[in-house]
Amino acid sequence: MSYAKQLRSIISGVDDCFLESPTCRNGKVYALALGTHYRSVIHVDFVVKGKEEVVISLVPLVKAPHTSPSSFHTVYSFLKGYCAKLFYIELVHFKDETRILEVRLFTLDMASMTWEEMEDLKDDIFFLDLSSCSLFYKSAVASQIGGCVHILGAMDNIISFHVKERTMSPSSVPCIVRESQVLVWAMLECSTTSESHLLNVPFHILEMIMEHCFGDEYINFRATCKRCYLAAPLLRRSQMYSPWLMVFDNYRGFVTFLDPICGNKYTIKKPQELKGDCEILCSRYGWLLLMLKSHGCELVFFNPFTSDIRKLPEAPCRLGSLCFSEPPTSTDCMVVGFTIDGLCIHFVSREPPSWCRLGFGTNDPFSFHFPTFSGRDIYALCENNEKVEVLRDVSKGYSREVVVDKAPRSCCRFWRAYYLSKCDQHLLLVIVAQFGKSVEVFKLNNSTKEWEKIYDLGKHMIYISSTSCICLEANLPEMGNKIYFPRLLHSEDTKFVFYSLQTCMYHTFDDKNIQEYFGADLHGTIYLCNPHTWIEPSWS
Repeated sequence: MSYAKQLRSIISGVDDCFLESPTCRNGKVYALALGTHYRSVIHVDFVVKGKEEVVISLVPLVKAPHTSPSSFHTVYSFLKGYCAKLFYIELVHFKDETRILEVRLFTLDMASMTWEEMEDLKDDIFFLDLSSCSLFYKSAVASQIGGCVHILGAMDNIISFHVKERTMSPSSVPCIVRESQVLVWAMLECSTTSESHLLNVPFHILEMIMEHCFGDEYINFRATCKRCYLAAPLLRRSQMYSPWLMVFDNYRGFVTFLDPICGNKYTIKKPQELKGDCEILCSRYGWLLLMLKSHGCELVFFNPFTSDIRKLPEAPCRLGSLCFSEPPTSTDCMVVGFTIDGLCIHFVSREPPSWCRLGFGTNDPFSFHFPTFSGRDIYALCENNEKVEVLRDVSKGYSREVVVDKAPRSCCRFWRAYYLSKCDQHLLLVIVAQFGKSVEVFKLNNSTKEWEKIYDLGKHMIYISSTSCICLEANLPEMGNKIYFPRLLHSEDTKFVFYSLQTCMYHTFDDKNIQEYFGADLHGTIYLCNPHTWIEPSWS
């Protein structure tokens, strides 16, 4: 019999019934037969005959429990198998609202074939994604998020239903779990009651292993089982969303990440595709734009948090400063590189992949520094950092304008470095004297087109390196109004040096506590010779 005929023979008189929510229990497949007035669990039996024939039989198992809500309510039903267990979950909400009114959980007693309502999950957890109708379960993962059904809605908001207390609240799921959603939730149920003997190692050894995990590895390993969960501390939100310093060791093939707040250090191996000499060209949105010198100066995007690598087509000529407008995962991503006589532009999502050239007569591709996008406009320092120019709407041709034609008056009369960044709707210029003997911040007045010196960044912070100047809103109050440098206080630790605009002095962090750094400049601090840049953690 066909699938449809079998279903009609089982459920006589019901025409709108379909099999949904398939799941496995002890190697057998089950599904819900759901109709307007029908709910039942069906055993989907597979029999392989020969090499090319598979016979599928539908066998009724048991009726599903049903709360019989009123006509004003909508009911969502889910079936989940795990080892020898079979669960049934029912969500009830108003028809025209997404607000959940009730959650009921049942487990099937296979001996008596009766449903028992669950009044307590203890440390067990369910993760339910309404957008994909995915349901994940993990037994005794941790008390921190245990005892709940965590429900991900259409707007990426998570509501936690505590089974024992029967309460709804904004999710207590750690933010690192929310970032990876289905991936992590699936990993949470990867280990069964008979966990791998590979994890039968001393706990301190497991902690050492976790110290060498990073990004997706860290998230997935932490979600594998309770021992890994306990061996890996949860990254704080400040650690996840504040830039880290990333260092490329091209000789030993390592990538190191340093957290400027906590001083934590993570090391991963460079992907095989990035072996050899890599030059960091630009950092933004958690992605790097790299030049692989050992691969014929090939250009690639690299997200070290997800290990995603995306190659760019071969550039038609030598490129100087480069920047990109959006993450390469976006359809609007545009890469711009300055050439000896103009620009080269690559639209990531366009086919065929290629570069287009625009000329404007310059004779030095390296005369533009720290190019930064503002919408479809590009601002950059040029002519020995005295001018700021803007190339407007480079995606449709461009118009070139001088925004400001002279640098601001600085207290430093000799060697100084200039860094350009965007803060909300304003351009910021940071001038740092040799060895950091003075640090000045200027904001461009959009009306007068003149630089104005500012003494307070408010809730913003600036991260400076030779390849990046990033201005962001601080996640923690103690991080704001500071300029962070890729300098370490001592070679034996990872205490970063930052400049406070409030005190006009250099300091370090001891976790979140500020320590005074006794010194008026950067003399005596440790400078990193390997290619390095600030990067914003991103798992997308």
